[in-house]
Amino acid sequence: MPDPPTEPSPDRPSEQYPRSLSALYEISLALTSGFDLEILLRRIADIAVSVLGVKGCSIRLLDEKTGEMILRAVSGLSHSYVNKGPVVVWKSVFREVFEGGAVAQVYDVKNDPRIQYPAAAEEEGIASMLCVGLMHGGKAFGAICAYSEGPKVFDQEEVRLFQAIANHSAMAIQIARLHRDLIEAQRIEQELAIASDILRNLLPAAPPKPEGFDLAALNLPSQEVGGDFYDFIELPAQHWGIVIADVVGKGIPAAILMAGARAALRAEIEDVYRVRDVVGKVNRALCRDTRPHEFVTLFYAAINARERIITYTNAGHNPPLLFRYDLEMFLDDGGPPMGLFRDVTYREGQVQLEPGDVLLMFTDGVTEAADANQNLFGEERLRHVLRDHKDASAADLVGHIHAAIRAFTGDAPQSDDLTLVVVKVKE
Repeated sequence: MPDPPTEPSPDRPSEQYPRSLSALYEISLALTSGFDLEILLRRIADIAVSVLGVKGCSIRLLDEKTGEMILRAVSGLSHSYVNKGPVVVWKSVFREVFEGGAVAQVYDVKNDPRIQYPAAAEEEGIASMLCVGLMHGGKAFGAICAYSEGPKVFDQEEVRLFQAIANHSAMAIQIARLHRDLIEAQRIEQELAIASDILRNLLPAAPPKPEGFDLAALNLPSQEVGGDFYDFIELPAQHWGIVIADVVGKGIPAAILMAGARAALRAEIEDVYRVRDVVGKVNRALCRDTRPHEFVTLFYAAINARERIITYTNAGHNPPLLFRYDLEMFLDDGGPPMGLFRDVTYREGQVQLEPGDVLLMFTDGVTEAADANQNLFGEERLRHVLRDHKDASAADLVGHIHAAIRAFTGDAPQSDDLTLVVVKVKE
């Protein structure tokens, strides 16, 4: 078997990310336009071929009873090739994916023992192959594969891009499967409950514990599924990314757009540290790939835990409140909501944190929580709770704010998603 050439440096300038963000949002939009699984899978295969610039793509899902990988979608490959015969997990390259590797590359399909039908691949004009597992609950349930005409080593950036597509596709497939199965059984209430569980799993299971900081969060959707989200992202050199966002609308469409925005943001944060550049890139993707009435307000901050410095950009979101014993300051440097104006240069703010500081991030479901007479909870009540409980832990402070909102609204129904994130600087 010929040795593959040396892999290109992963540090070369990226030309893939604009297309990768577009791909993630196209998958999200394909799902919001309908839950037909076959149409969704064909669209994902077409997107993968376009983004990676390869000859073809196939998506196979595992039949757990037989071990056969059932072809569910294909793009760019001939009828004779895709019908060459049954593909079995334990006799093919998919074994490597299902046994925990998640990613498998084949440089020379003619001579690699992992290829089940090398002659058919050669006749089809396929030279190399990249295979990524479709994962759910830490277990592969299928795989998506890209095929190149010439010998090719997929570099780290291409692999990361294909993994992002696979991860987002797996979530979309699971949601589409749930919708199809539950509609057939006419159990809409159960469908929403399961969808809620899937989307809730996108939120952090627990806040991190960076040295010198105390963090807590709360997310309460107004319906079974919501459009608010928050996230904590560990960065190099004792830095942390913190984000809170609110997607326009409610219900499943808002939740799907939320999942897409989260995926795009995380894809950018992997390679870009400057916060205004991260937000600017995601904004351009949203402007390109979402409908005119769709937008996202977002606050993204990078915290240098060692130096206690916060650098942030606010994209039209409710300005977080920084509370200090002698100061109350709103963090509003940034620009408009994402998805409305493509050519925006976002501003960046920076604050030196001090021991005892409390940073409160929230969505408009907090300040616009209404009582039975449609009076709003408002910022002043929020600040009053913060002043009264400034010495409480982050978790207790979240609890005090939530209790104050419930006491104010009484029996009035929650009309909007409610999300809180508290960051306390330890004394």
